[in-house]
Amino acid sequence: LRQAVEQAAATLLDPAALAQRQSQLRLTIAPRARSYVTSYRVLEEGEAGGAFRVRVLAELALDRLEHDLGGGAAGPRAAGPPRIGLCLVEPTAAPAAGPEDPAAAPTAWRDAIRAALQSAGAAPTELPRACDPLRGVGDVIAPDFAALARAIKAAGLQGALVVQASGQAVGPLRGTALTGAQLHLRADLVDEGGAAQWGVDRRHDGFGASGAGAIDALVRAALAADLAPLGDAVGRRWPRAPGLTVVVVAGWERYADLVALERQLAGTPGVSAVEPRRFAGGAVHLLVAGPSDPAVLVGALQRPPATPGQARYLARARDAATVEVQIVAPPPPPADAGLDPAPPPSLPSLPPEVR
Repeated sequence: LRQAVEQAAATLLDPAALAQRQSQLRLTIAPRARSYVTSYRVLEEGEAGGAFRVRVLAELALDRLEHDLGGGAAGPRAAGPPRIGLCLVEPTAAPAAGPEDPAAAPTAWRDAIRAALQSAGAAPTELPRACDPLRGVGDVIAPDFAALARAIKAAGLQGALVVQASGQAVGPLRGTALTGAQLHLRADLVDEGGAAQWGVDRRHDGFGASGAGAIDALVRAALAADLAPLGDAVGRRWPRAPGLTVVVVAGWERYADLVALERQLAGTPGVSAVEPRRFAGGAVHLLVAGPSDPAVLVGALQRPPATPGQARYLARARDAATVEVQIVAPPPPPADAGLDPAPPPSLPSLPPEVR
């Protein structure tokens, strides 16, 4: 787990800053490596060279690690994704107890925003205090871009996404057991200079089994629809370094299938490196250096398996810098596969007088 933390630190700091923080990593961060690991999965283990080795795939709390390293003041790696702070102003009408868990709903909304930023090619990090002036207002308002810029710079980030959601139940729908609700959603993407890069301001109507359920459903649907153009805005303002593609791998169960995928990517003409970057939600993110056109990687992965027992891959380009891959495990071998065919039955010996 210490190695996982050290690798994560290398993605948060540029080489010069990483060299300066080696003492801090060794003396204060490494002894607490387990505290940064939110989940992990054992890929393989066994004895090798007289030592017992364990290979794991770990998901880390990068926000906490980044904070303990100094808030990223030394700056991010130039080739990495832009680090975008996010803050959510939740609806003032909090969900009631019951099927709509009041704690679970805002967490799900925040997770949806993080997923939208990740799909846009950004590295999200929490920036909750940037939204403090917007809380308790009762409706959405235009944020103070200058104050946001100061918060962005203080945290060593490249931008911030501010999402405000104000919802209210409007009463039961006549002739039904459903409750109607209204939602006002606003999102603003701001860079470190305080310049607005993208924004959306929309109102939505919906219904649910209760007022809380209606608001929850509205927020989820609005986030999915209204944040869809975020990828283009992030790509225009923070272009990805040429030749870097993120391959998101889902549906894998065997570590051998993941290794085979990495080897197939590494063997693609023009690919110079394949590096695992993160593990989240059961998916593995690989950073591939090489072809700038994701169609090249998609074509290489769509080739039929070289052997019958090898997994095949369903690949598609999500956008200009991301490829999604689903690993399809090979069918199980027949029950009698690998067995020698049964010898033909022996004929009974003829009596001597018949020979």
